[in-house]
Amino acid sequence: VLIAAVEAGGTSFVVAVVEDEAQNIVDQKSIDTKTPAETLPEVVQYFVEYQKANSCTFDALGVASFGPVDLNKNSETYGYITSTPKLAWKNCDILGTIRKGLGNIATFAFDTDVNGAALAMAIHFSGEQKVDSLAYCTVGTGVGVGILSNNRLVHGLLHPEAGHVYFPRAEGDSKEEFQGTCPFHGDCLEGLVASASLAKRKQISAKDLASIDDNDKLWEIAAFYLAHLCVMLASTVSPQVIVVGGGIMQRTILFQKIREQATKLTNNYLAIDYHQVIQESPFGQNAGIIGAAALAQQAYQTKNQ
Repeated sequence: VLIAAVEAGGTSFVVAVVEDEAQNIVDQKSIDTKTPAETLPEVVQYFVEYQKANSCTFDALGVASFGPVDLNKNSETYGYITSTPKLAWKNCDILGTIRKGLGNIATFAFDTDVNGAALAMAIHFSGEQKVDSLAYCTVGTGVGVGILSNNRLVHGLLHPEAGHVYFPRAEGDSKEEFQGTCPFHGDCLEGLVASASLAKRKQISAKDLASIDDNDKLWEIAAFYLAHLCVMLASTVSPQVIVVGGGIMQRTILFQKIREQATKLTNNYLAIDYHQVIQESPFGQNAGIIGAAALAQQAYQTKNQ
């Protein structure tokens, strides 16, 4: 099975050719996220050129995108990015454009980038650990959560948008001191811990966050809010594993801080060992693209049962 996989991110698109298993990436490329008119033709061109060079055709397409997106297959805007803070991408028919470029490929799957990654995590954790309920959180340009419950990705009215919930402000991080950066909500979770938010607190660019010392109070503040997210997820959807990934989590000291804060917040009310439950991504920065491939693989298997 030859899969065309697309991870649509706010900073870059990752495109990949995957063979048989979702983790088996045979070719991969990163494309800067500009406007749809600039970026999507590059995405299509990558796959068209691969097909020509290798005299092959793709069996399935998987697109895992930043959101919000329309996942309702009966909707006129199914496959669209909808009310995103990335204004150039508002109401963009991302799925339709890529499908059309691939000759209206018949077998395809579309979901959020984080739901795709959650599916990839489920494949990894379903073996020895027998995990069938899992949450995947990404912390980077934005904050997103994908949820798999009883081996099914959670949809419904929309899809999980847990990056835009509100939590109590951390001590020494009042609203008067920092308003947050979310254009919709100000100091929702994303407005407090996304890369632009952390950078703005230090009046530096997001790229310069790497220069901030491990002992800086900034990481305690970030861990406080992310611990609240983990406790909320544990208390509502009860995942066996919460995987936290994304660019900010390359700051690995955050994991221990989040586990400790989550344990403190729960205050022995729930018998949850956050040191076991909160885990790093086994796929590193490849979680999203493997997720896109896993979505396509699932669609292909469903169609060819």
